[in-house]
Amino acid sequence: MTCDPGLIACQLERIANAISGFDWNTLVATFIATVAGALVAALVGLAVARADKPQPVFRVRAITPEAAWRPNRDGIAVVGVELWNIGDGPAYNVRLTPTGDESSVTEESPVLPPGAVLKARLYVKAAGTLTYDATADVATDDRKVEWPSHATAHVEWQQPPRRTCTRRVILGLRSPFEVETLQRR
Repeated sequence: MTCDPGLIACQLERIANAISGFDWNTLVATFIATVAGALVAALVGLAVARADKPQPVFRVRAITPEAAWRPNRDGIAVVGVELWNIGDGPAYNVRLTPTGDESSVTEESPVLPPGAVLKARLYVKAAGTLTYDATADVATDDRKVEWPSHATAHVEWQQPPRRTCTRRVILGLRSPFEVETLQRR
């Protein structure tokens, strides 16, 4: 059947013939697959971007006092505690609180960039003296420290992009005196 191209009825018949032969199920399946693929790609991209974001990573250690340290009148010695940011991102509003049997001093820093250190003090029970006999050139060291079995460092910080969310971690402290003894052997 020939149709005059100028007639509207002829054009509508052509459109109806084209639509009737079209596979609508394939179109819907293709559309769903496209949307699902785009959604999966977006979620993978967000996960990778979150993993690549610079984040602070902390390492903590207790350090021995200087060589001539001695306990005070109350039988307390001061041990330094260092918190290192070994990650690749800065930490904001960092608070370091060492805890043990005695009181401790909380230190704060507004920004702790990568590679920086925050120092605090931990008080531990100690006794003994370091004496030096100049005539015999002999040093006698009977200093002892009671290292608390539950010595920890409580760390609080904030990091971008949500600086209002405070993150917390508790890291264990090992006695620096035991490490020093092991290194001497």
